[in-house]
Order: sequence, then C-alpha cells, then structure tokens
Amino acid sequence: MEADKTVSTQIEVSEITTAFATQIVPMPVCRYEILDGGPSGQPVQFGTIGQPVYHKWTCDSETVDTFCAVVHSCFVDDGNGDKVELLNADGCALDKFLLNNLEYPT
Repeated sequence: MEADKTVSTQIEVSEITTAFATQIVPMPVCRYEILDGGPSGQPVQFGTIGQPVYHKWTCDSETVDTFCAVVHSCFVDDGNGDKVELLNADGCALDKFLLNNLEYPT
C-alpha cells in the first residue's frame, strides 16, 4: 500500500507575451490554357472533335505555400447554347473520356 504524502514547492508563472505579425501578400496571378496534345503543346484557340488537348491551370505567386486552389464547376459550350459539365462542384471529372480528374502538385 502506498502512503499519501503532500509535497509543496514555490513556482512562478508569468504571462505569455504575444505579438501580432501582419503582412500584405499580393494575390497570385492565375491563367488557364488549352494546349495541343500535351503539356508542351501550342495553345489551341479552336479545337476539333477528337483532337487531344491538355488543360493547364497555373498560378504565379510571390510567396510559397500560401495559396491553394481547386478547379471546379467547369463546363464546355459549343457556342450554340449547348453546355456539357466537365467538372462538378467538388472538382471531380464527370466523363473521363472528355477530361480525367485533375492532378495537383504536392
């Protein structure tokens, strides 16, 4: 059986000093390109049915690991009012034949 024993000591507790640091960070500049055939292809202005294209979203930022983006709710329009949804509100591809799920850098 263990005996109960009271132990006492003197301790000091000080307040934690806090400081606020603020910095104005410019927003990144983002762009979307459709490239012919792959990531090194030429920009496409008008595509044809069956033409393989590469969708490229890029953002340039002065800071690293500050901003994050998710591409979502994307549609393609034939110019005559007919639209097809490619990516849903969660950023998931709806028709893998038209567009696969997007790959994000880690």
